Amino acid sequence: MHGITLRLSVGSRVFVFIYRRIYVLEISRCCQTHLDDGGTILTALLPGLSSIHRPDIFNGAVLQKFLQQLRIEVVAGNTRTDEVMTVNLTIDD
Repeated sequence: MHGITLRLSVGSRVFVFIYRRIYVLEISRCCQTHLDDGGTILTALLPGLSSIHRPDIFNGAVLQKFLQQLRIEVVAGNTRTDEVMTVNLTIDD
């Protein structure tokens, strides 16, 4: 058991989407030990993430918030790009 789980922030969900092309639902939770100080999933864990394909109905407000955060990340640039891209080179898509 890893202890307390936390709901992932929209920023963390966007981070996963950008680098793994996996949409993480708003209700998803994670153990604190798997998050960095900013509450984002640790970069080293990204290669191990997998998606579950299921027909979800997206809540419009939740999707809007997600897309707004995605735009912020893209406009601001992400300082983790080089580190994450190196990790992603070993992933078979």
